[in-house]
Amino acid sequence: VSSQQHTTMRRRFLEKKQVVCGVMLSALACLLVVWWRPPLRRPRVVRSKGIKFLVSGRTVLGAQVEEFPEEPVFYGWVVQEAAFDVFQPQKALVIGVGAGYLTSTFRRRGAAVRAVELDPTVAALAEKEFGVHGIEVADGRDVLRQKGHRYDLVAIDCFNGRGASFFLFEEPDLLEALTASTDNFVLNFVLVPQDERDVVATLKRRLPYPCRAFRDNPFVGDSVVSNVVFFCSKGKKDMDFSSSSSSSSSGRTRRPRARGDGGGGSASVV
Repeated sequence: VSSQQHTTMRRRFLEKKQVVCGVMLSALACLLVVWWRPPLRRPRVVRSKGIKFLVSGRTVLGAQVEEFPEEPVFYGWVVQEAAFDVFQPQKALVIGVGAGYLTSTFRRRGAAVRAVELDPTVAALAEKEFGVHGIEVADGRDVLRQKGHRYDLVAIDCFNGRGASFFLFEEPDLLEALTASTDNFVLNFVLVPQDERDVVATLKRRLPYPCRAFRDNPFVGDSVVSNVVFFCSKGKKDMDFSSSSSSSSSGRTRRPRARGDGGGGSASVV
């Protein structure tokens, strides 16, 4: 990454982090309201304190600050958006649209995005409430298995309350199908520490090239859930956002001074 790119990435991260920090307390309060309400399984939009959430049961599929619709609500989205700066995709595949933050952001920055969402109700709400158009209602597994499609970047973020991105590991051919369709991919997981170690071990065992893992906050205790984003690339050998100490052999993440991160996240090499 050049010095100019470094400066641009850092400025963009800092600008977005200010917005994220400004709405985080309100977002957390709204999440608690969503969590304690009796769960309705059908996807729906919940509005509170200037933020609208796309929820299903007790799972938050996406959110948007109504006054600033282009800004991220959660820090994990800032990390995923950084994939654009790292890989500069012209053609991307997003599996798991949710409220469409990543799809809309990539399109706004010039990428042609194929957006795939499993749930037709989620897709309809994403279009009506969040302005995301051109969503393909399909099973991401079937899309990955389609022959003859190549993408500069594939982003998978389809959390359904138990970390649905695990489907890549549950069906033996899917990770191979993913790596056949792209040299660069981003995986978003919601994990407790043991699950993170399992994902790290699986990627080490099954991928011939390195990945980089970023979490939105440090784990404190083995039962704490955290958002963890994995960047993996066959062609880009250097995905180092910063100088940082070496990670342990267990694959646990370390705290870097990531460019634009201000030290607020955590990262490790897989």
